[in-house]
Amino acid sequence: MENYFDIEEPEKGFSIKKLFKWIAIAIIVIIDLTIFIRCITTRDDKIVSKILKDADYIEAYNSDPENFTVLQYGMDRAWIAVEEGRLIQFNYLYHIEKAKELQFSVKYNKSLAHRGANGEDPFRFRLVDESGTVYDDYFFERKTKQEYCYIRLCFKNIELIKGSDEERKTYTLYIDKFNGTDYEEYCSYELYKGSKVSKKITKDVAPKEE
Repeated sequence: MENYFDIEEPEKGFSIKKLFKWIAIAIIVIIDLTIFIRCITTRDDKIVSKILKDADYIEAYNSDPENFTVLQYGMDRAWIAVEEGRLIQFNYLYHIEKAKELQFSVKYNKSLAHRGANGEDPFRFRLVDESGTVYDDYFFERKTKQEYCYIRLCFKNIELIKGSDEERKTYTLYIDKFNGTDYEEYCSYELYKGSKVSKKITKDVAPKEE
């Protein structure tokens, strides 16, 4: 007697099974696409790690390109809590020894502060070292993305070493907020605590040729 195997006839046309299959595929695609878009839109703007290059930076680089370095230092708990549980975040702390510049980024929710009626900046910044010396000579670039504002700051005349490499300075950042008529102290953050641990930055260090 011959044995015959049961062969299942292929489904033709519409079926509930096919409908559920395509619904499941569509859900997976939508979830993956949502996650991808979320990652792109919530990623910090590239300005947070940008090296700002002014005339002093360019002059210092051109005077000795072989020995010119940009060093990145770490920061402990790189944020402070402010209003209603919101944060101000700090990142990418660079020191350029030959130019005596200290650069870092400040990120905050745009709803925390706004420009004044006459165009006043929402915040003013100043660095104070361990001896109480105030440094308020800085320039910056600003960028907004989604609900956040990013400010890349460069402070001038900043040295980390005092006397010898074993003895280093510390710097606290003070942020003053515009209240409609004047600036008042808003918060502070210990930006640099005297660490010698650093990483050399090699990307986009050289000034671009005009």
